Amino acid sequence: MRVTPVELVAQVAIAGLALYAIGILVLGVAPVLTAFVSLLLPAVAAIFILRLAKARRLAAFSEALPEALDVFARGLKTGRPIADSIAVVVENSNDPIKSEFARCQDELKLGTSLPDTLERLCRRMPTPEVRFFDVATSLQGQTGGNLVETMENLAAQLRDRRKLKKKGKALTSEARASAAILAGLPFTVAAAIAFLNPSYLEALYVDPRGQIMSVVALFSIGLGIFMMMRMGKLHV
Repeated sequence: MRVTPVELVAQVAIAGLALYAIGILVLGVAPVLTAFVSLLLPAVAAIFILRLAKARRLAAFSEALPEALDVFARGLKTGRPIADSIAVVVENSNDPIKSEFARCQDELKLGTSLPDTLERLCRRMPTPEVRFFDVATSLQGQTGGNLVETMENLAAQLRDRRKLKKKGKALTSEARASAAILAGLPFTVAAAIAFLNPSYLEALYVDPRGQIMSVVALFSIGLGIFMMMRMGKLHV
């Protein structure tokens, strides 16, 4: 992500101040409740966005890793050393494969051992696929063997694993669609009622009891969404 940690904290603080001003000056919500929501909501949103960006990057890396291993194996077949084979992967790949393997290439040039380099890659990309690559390469370096064949077999296994993930995603598509509909239904109904009869929901943000009920309802809806997402997620 292009945003720096300092910029992210500043954006979260600005969003919190804006929510506090809207709650106090526009909606007339109690200051304590407004302060609580203003502190919690931007932080939760920032954490969610960061986790989503991380998950997308890990998924993109895992998706392209089998092809990168094929390129790595072809480089080894031509007689290139491991460092040069990694350079071939960098030349023939796109991000995030390119940037991560380029970092591995730079570390090897600076004298870092291959196991340490791959261990750092595992810490940056904590996925089972990268761990498989690390273990297979490290074991081959310690015990000997045909690294080309190991990489080709590993690429084939990762492709089979990717196919199984897609099959599991297809099998759970109905549950995920139901979760999305149930999660969006309360907000859709609330928006429709607010548009047709704005005074009907006024008690939920004017009356202190309604404010408490609104917070409890939002927490319950969030908990339900989280549980439905976990139930519809299949680990392969």
